[in-house]
Amino acid sequence: MVFATEVSAQFDVDRDGPALLDRLLAAIRGGVDVSVLISPSVFDDARAAVDEDRATLTIAQGPFELRVTEDAYGNFYLIDGEEVCLEVADPLSPDRLFGMLDLRDRGFAARVNEGFEAAWADGAVVDEV
Repeated sequence: MVFATEVSAQFDVDRDGPALLDRLLAAIRGGVDVSVLISPSVFDDARAAVDEDRATLTIAQGPFELRVTEDAYGNFYLIDGEEVCLEVADPLSPDRLFGMLDLRDRGFAARVNEGFEAAWADGAVVDEV
């Protein structure tokens, strides 16, 4: 699961977006369930940067789901229901990524999953770009 409400200044959507999409496709083809919940601004940035045919192909692949929500903040990745990676902003430059916290705590991951599922249920399904 990916939860993103903003894009770090270090991530160039135009340059890195297509490569990220290719990696998502490879994971999906390898049988990984991918659920992505993003803010409207991240969705608009990604849609502007990525080739429409490639984006349509990704959305059509299963198991991949994309939803958009305005009721969220921060970025995190939930991996296999037991590992949570949290982005940490640079305190001196909040638009830049300082680092990542990798937490391997099943109890914490379960709480994060519950929050994700609630936001997911309220998110708008994206089935075409």
